[in-house]
Amino acid sequence: MELAGTLRILVSWGQIDRILGRFSTTEAHAKHSFSKLSKAADLKEIRLIENSTVPVNGHDATLTHFAVTSAYPVFGKYRNRETRSLHVHCEESNRFFILNLSTRVNLQSSEAASAFEKLRESFVCH
Repeated sequence: MELAGTLRILVSWGQIDRILGRFSTTEAHAKHSFSKLSKAADLKEIRLIENSTVPVNGHDATLTHFAVTSAYPVFGKYRNRETRSLHVHCEESNRFFILNLSTRVNLQSSEAASAFEKLRESFVCH
C-alpha cells in the first residue's frame, strides 16, 4: 500500500480527569470535537459519513468518519480530505486519546480504511 504524501496521522492525548466532567463518554467527546470542527472558518463543507463504536485495546471507542472541503481554493480548486477520527478513554492509563487519519479524497477509500484499521488494531494505551 503506497500512501506517501497523501496521509496525515495526528495523535492527541491528555489526562482523562480533565475532561470527564464535560465528556463522560467517548460518544460525547467525539460529538463535541465534530461540532467544534464544523464551526471552523477555514472549512467550506463538512459531511458526516459514519459514526460508530469500535473496540480499541479493550475499550469501546467512538469512530467518526467525515469528509471536509476547505473554504479557500488553491490554484482555483478546493482541497477535499476524508478523516477518520477515533476517541478513546483509558481509565487504566488515566488518559484520553484522539487518533486522526486524514487522506486526500482521491485516494481509494479502501486503502484509507485499511490504513486506519492497522492504526486502530495496533494502538496500545495501557
